[in-house]
Amino acid sequence: MNREFSRSGTIRLVFIFAIYGLCQAIQEYRVLLLSDLGMSAAECGYVLAATSLLVVIARPLSGAIADKLRSRRGIFIFINAVWIAVMVTLIFFAQVRIATFVLCAGVIPIMGICNNTSYGMVEAEGVTYCLKNPKVDYSLIRMCLSIGYCGINYLYTPIVNRFGLRAPFVCTMVWVIILMVVSLTDRSFGKYDADSVQTKKAKKEKLDFGELFKSYFLIVFVAASFFQYLGGCTSSYLVYLLREVGMNESAVGIAAGIRVTGEILIMPLVPFLKKKISIPMLQLVACGFQVIQMVVCIFCRVPWILVGIIICSGFAGGITLSTTAVYLRMLAPEKLITTTMSLCSITQNLGSVLSCLFGGIIIEAIGIFSLYKIALGCYLTWYVLYIGTWLIGVYVLKKKPPIPMFLRKGEGAQW
Repeated sequence: MNREFSRSGTIRLVFIFAIYGLCQAIQEYRVLLLSDLGMSAAECGYVLAATSLLVVIARPLSGAIADKLRSRRGIFIFINAVWIAVMVTLIFFAQVRIATFVLCAGVIPIMGICNNTSYGMVEAEGVTYCLKNPKVDYSLIRMCLSIGYCGINYLYTPIVNRFGLRAPFVCTMVWVIILMVVSLTDRSFGKYDADSVQTKKAKKEKLDFGELFKSYFLIVFVAASFFQYLGGCTSSYLVYLLREVGMNESAVGIAAGIRVTGEILIMPLVPFLKKKISIPMLQLVACGFQVIQMVVCIFCRVPWILVGIIICSGFAGGITLSTTAVYLRMLAPEKLITTTMSLCSITQNLGSVLSCLFGGIIIEAIGIFSLYKIALGCYLTWYVLYIGTWLIGVYVLKKKPPIPMFLRKGEGAQW
């Protein structure tokens, strides 16, 4: 039975997304670990910037290899094996203060590479599966990852208080082992359609990467996303926000949980929203939630309001995660699906590189709240570019968009 018509295949995919959510939650504790080892905000930023810079190279490379070999599964298993080895190294070196340089220079960035590239494989698998089976909406599959991410973040705060900062990293190693075992037992995971005539031809043909640059709307969307991720720098420095308002730093798990709770609340609504609002318009709505969060953080100093407003970032993330990959899939050349998503990841991570590189410096120089002002400017810049390039494409260049910005009555999106 083909996986797209298999209920057990859906259950396996849901389980993989949920387990990956548990794995991904460790991101919230990288800065806290580095800070605990005595690093300044600027130095933490350098490490995060190095991570994003390496991901710029690693993710598209892994995507291109997967497309060329016509199998994401082998690459996925290899990445997870490296991830496990890296976690063992991190846990060992984190116990020794003298190993801080090794930890920063190698272990944390490599962990970030494994995390990001592994997610690229999981995301591509989920989007491809849902497009083959219209009865399953990708937003609902992606919500399972958020549920795992949210639940474990709420638990990590008391776990850190009881067992110490290394505990989440030990837990993550266990989650990655489980993820690897599941991917090994599910042989349909990451496989391209072996019976497809196009797939058989693709194995013999060289990939034409020039196809990526023939779609106006793909290129301008990818380019504009740079500013979204430039503005997303605040999420990496939640620890410093908690310090500024006098809260316990271990509450970073609760803050992350609140953000992902927003994702979980809005993701089930996305299939209904797409019937009324186009995917391009939903990108504007998502960024609007980020703008609300930045404005509140700039003018408010009440601790629990500041932590609570992080849910707006979750609303934005829930919409973005549920629609962006699907939108890219619509714009992507058929033989370059994974590569297209990786191309977008390059631009996004370039934004992350700069935001991480300068975020810590900004915090040390003028404070965490000034970082929110800069982030607000980045999001407003994205608004101008996104709307402007859309208008130029439609009304000046006479390009036909894959989906109109404004849906007519009864013209709901079918993605």
